[in-house]
Formats: sequence, C-alpha cells, structure tokens
Amino acid sequence: MLSWVQRRKFVVLAILFVFVLGVAIFLVLPQRVPNEFRLPIEKPSTLWTRLFELRDGFLDVAALVNNPNNLNAQKIFYSFKIYDKNNILIAIKEGETFAGPLEQFVIFEPNIFIGERTPGKVVLDLKDTIFSDDQIVAIPKIDILGTEKFIEDTFSRVSVKIKNRENKSLENIQSTIVVFGEDQNAIAVSSANIPFLGIDEERSINFTWPKALSGIFSTEVFFK
Repeated sequence: MLSWVQRRKFVVLAILFVFVLGVAIFLVLPQRVPNEFRLPIEKPSTLWTRLFELRDGFLDVAALVNNPNNLNAQKIFYSFKIYDKNNILIAIKEGETFAGPLEQFVIFEPNIFIGERTPGKVVLDLKDTIFSDDQIVAIPKIDILGTEKFIEDTFSRVSVKIKNRENKSLENIQSTIVVFGEDQNAIAVSSANIPFLGIDEERSINFTWPKALSGIFSTEVFFK
C-alpha cells in the first residue's frame, strides 16, 4: 500500500505528464491539421462540359474546371454521366485528377462506348476533393511558339510548337488542347503526353482526331 508521500508524488507526476502531453499536442497539432479543415474552402466549379461524337458508338467528353482556392487540390474524384435524348443515363466514366492553386484545367475522357444510343448531354459530377498546401503543385511554364492546323477529309491534326521556360527539365507532362469555333464554344478536345522536355527545349506536339473538323477559330492548350 502506498504511503501518503508516495501517493502525492504519483499525483504530481501524473499532473506533470498530462501537462507536458497537452503542450506537445498544442505545438504539434497546428502543423498536422491539413488545410481542408481551415475555412473558408470552396469546392471546384465546372465552367462548361461538352460531349463530342467521334464515330458510331463512341464519343469524347470534356469539362473546364476551376479550383478557386489558393490550395492544392491533391485529389479530385469525378464522374461524367452521359444521358440520351430522353434523359436516360447511358454511360458513366469515373476518374481522378488534381489541380494547383487557382488553376483552371480540363478534365478529358476519350473514346467512351455508348453503343447504338444517341447522346443528348453530359454532366460532370465533382465528388470528394482533398486539399493541402504541403507540396504546392505548379502549372508547368511552357510557351506556345506557334500553331498549325491540318484539316483533311478523313481526319484533322493540330501541331503546336512549345518551349520549356522552366529552369529545370520537365517529365511526364500531360497536354490537352481545346478547339473553339467562331462562337467560342468548344468543338473538339484532344490530349498528348510529353515524356520529357529539357531546359529551353523546343518541340512540336501533335493532337489528332479520327474525323475532319470544321470551323476551327482558335485553340487553347493546358499543361499538367
């Protein structure tokens, strides 16, 4: 059985332990609490969505999305839902992407099979988003030096000349082009992967479609 002195020592040590533990939690917790718990945070917003018929039974879908926060969107879970003319769901395409602070970016899903159904509209459902500022995702600094359009009866191609203006080499860059008509609505989207781009390197990348495009007015290229 503990004596009165021993009990008092035990209580003092217990109080001291709780105090030290509380101080440690107070000092460490602000560094570990991710920014998704720091308000205010807005959800990414969809600026437009489009579907593009490629050939019988297949189509592309794309959306322009904005991250309004000065935080990384490390993971954005999404699904494209495609409906027919009668508003009946005919296909779903799910995926995951990311975005840097205040970035506008394109989500693109090609070659979706819909069979013999006639598409009517596509809706982008932005699900859970995980935000953080631990490792800032910067949009690659790539210059567009020139654009050439090649329109033929059976297919179209847009060639874009680019230059790396970062002070480092770039690897595994995903480039996505949006083609606009005279009304500034998107009429086609395509993507191409750039495995490597050295410092000050210039290169041409080609975007293609399995059909002829008409009414090309302007283009915009997005890099990730």
